[in-house]
Amino acid sequence: MLRSIETGWEEATEDDLFGVIGKPAERVQRILQALPPHYRQVLTCRFLLGLSVRETAHKLSLTEESSRGLQVRALKHAANVEASERALRSK
Repeated sequence: MLRSIETGWEEATEDDLFGVIGKPAERVQRILQALPPHYRQVLTCRFLLGLSVRETAHKLSLTEESSRGLQVRALKHAANVEASERALRSK
């Protein structure tokens, strides 16, 4: 089943056959809200605001190396949140 043009032409996933659970913006918002504030801030700067590592580091008063490390940890945490949500939905 294909989703409408407004939400993209991605195929529905097996656990979301009607395309209502996994709308990208809603999923991103849910995951971001589940993260600690410092993880949410770095991911928002990098991926939603499109800031560079340097710009993100400056905005968050971090070194570039710390900003990169924080981003990696935040992405891992976000992946764990997503995996936990999927596990709960499959029960």
